[in-house]
Amino acid sequence: MLPWVNLGEWPTWLKVREVERRYAQSSGGPVRFLSEMTIRTRDNGWSERPVAVFWQQNRVREEYSNYFGLLDQAGGVMITNAKSVAEGAWNGMMHPVTGEVVFSRYRHDYRSSEDGTVNVDGGRDYFKHRCVPGATNVFIKFIDGRARVFNPAELTRAEIDEIMAGRV
Repeated sequence: MLPWVNLGEWPTWLKVREVERRYAQSSGGPVRFLSEMTIRTRDNGWSERPVAVFWQQNRVREEYSNYFGLLDQAGGVMITNAKSVAEGAWNGMMHPVTGEVVFSRYRHDYRSSEDGTVNVDGGRDYFKHRCVPGATNVFIKFIDGRARVFNPAELTRAEIDEIMAGRV
């Protein structure tokens, strides 16, 4: 069984395909919507509201990140750096039969697997889960705009430290 990450629904307030198309034109490379997620704030905490996070292969400027976020702010759309989604790893739970990986994308984002038997909450602020027997705690790491799944039970302590430090 191959794990697959359930990234959630697309934001209804944003024309995702249009954003991908326009930013791909300006950057000269592919742009992909990832999910609505929390990002790091100026005070080093995590945002209360989710941000629509995109990955772009080519940065428009050297000092920019490959990850950017759009948020609905007072009726307008604001852009921000979203590189923090790729820092460290996210906690998730993998369904024992389907391989579906569910993770909470922001605080109080209670999410369930498609069949409702794997449940998570907390984003990056805390991690709570309620699951059927056999569900596996996993790490989700965003690498080059893709969600990769790691099973900590199959890793050494040094490998876990590398993932959490963002060196993988």
